Amino acid sequence: MTSEIERIIEIPDAIYIKLKTGPSYILPKRKISNIEEVILGLKSLAQTLNIEYRSNLTWYWK
Repeated sequence: MTSEIERIIEIPDAIYIKLKTGPSYILPKRKISNIEEVILGLKSLAQTLNIEYRSNLTWYWK
């Protein structure tokens, strides 16, 4: 599964895990009680897999 991840994108309300096959998993931050731990884990995973972790915390829906 981890080899299928293309990139991880964090915005203010969610984290998107983009797969190489096209779809994305969407993790709504407000539903995750230990979000800081999850973010640290995903950043570590991105570094291990040598994939992009993009943090765009100023992004908003137009």
